[in-house]
Amino acid sequence: MENIGEELRIRRLLKKLTQVEVSKLAGVTQIAVSNIERGLRIPTPRTIARIRRAIDKLPAKEVKHDVKK
Repeated sequence: MENIGEELRIRRLLKKLTQVEVSKLAGVTQIAVSNIERGLRIPTPRTIARIRRAIDKLPAKEVKHDVKK
């Protein structure tokens, strides 16, 4: 991984979570999550842990396929 933001973004996307969902559970703003993922903000170790825990706690979303009969 290039940086912590990239790691968090990949983990979030693998579970198909939005920045808003993660930010609410982590107790940070969506803008903070976005800035961290883009490398515009260097998070504290505490913030990293909170975001990681939020991603781990939230269930992965299932992709629903709309099948027409």
